[in-house]
Order: sequence, then C-alpha cells, then structure tokens
Amino acid sequence: MNKIVNDFLSEFSVHSKENGEVYAVNREGALYEFIRDEIHDGHLPDDFRFKTVYRALEDISLQDETALNVPQIEPDIYYSDLNRWASRSISHDYLNQAIESQQYYGIANSYFDLVTRAQQIELDEITIKVYQFVLDELQKSQAQQAVEDDSENEWEA
Repeated sequence: MNKIVNDFLSEFSVHSKENGEVYAVNREGALYEFIRDEIHDGHLPDDFRFKTVYRALEDISLQDETALNVPQIEPDIYYSDLNRWASRSISHDYLNQAIESQQYYGIANSYFDLVTRAQQIELDEITIKVYQFVLDELQKSQAQQAVEDDSENEWEA
C-alpha cells in the first residue's frame, strides 16, 4: 500500500509562489485522471484541491497498512486563509451546505464558524474520494499481481 501511495506522491510537483505559499500539481497518470474527473469534477484546476489530495495521500502513507482510515484534515484556523478559501466560486456550494446543515449541527455562531464548517465539508468530501481511490488502486494492483503469479505458476508447471 505504501508503495502505491508513495508512487502517487512522487507524481506531484511541489512549488512555491512568490508569497511563499506552497502548492502541488499533478499532470500525469491515473492520479491525474482521478483528480481531473473526481476532484475537480468539471471545474478549473484549483490549488486548494490539489493540496488537499496531496495532504490526504501523505496522511495515508503514514498509516499502518493493516488499519487504514480516511484521512482527517483540519480546516484552516486563520481568517485570512478561510476568506481566501471562501472567495473561490466553488466554495459557495459548500457554504450553502453548511447553512443547510445547521439544523443538524446547530446554528453557526459566527462567520468564522460557518466558513470553517463549509471548508470541513469540502475537506471531508475530497479525503473520502482519495481514500476510496487508493483502495481501488490497491485492489487493481493486487488483482494484477495475482494474474502475474498465476502466469508464472503456469510456466513453471
């Protein structure tokens, strides 16, 4: 498992912007197709989503292979970061979900609480998709290995 996840992590290019902010991009392979189709889902590429995928893969790579869990990524804690996140056009969908979720989780007491809750919704959505993608890729790898092992056994017999 760790080999698969580490291979995915190595497909990222990590860069720094002039303001010092670090971002990661991926432009090749099965991971790229997953990010394009499942994470960006028809929207323009987005640094926040790339970074979240990268952070989720890092978290998975550090887990015990026998007890994998969905990565838990915490929302931003600074107003400036939350405002930057909320200014993305796609964030409005998550803000609406956070408003609608107040009937289950209670009324957000402030803008900060509402935006934090909205960002957590997006983080959870992405990390669950990444986790499922890794599990699917692991199953594909194991199935391929089983086919290769069967082929080797046939040649030896």
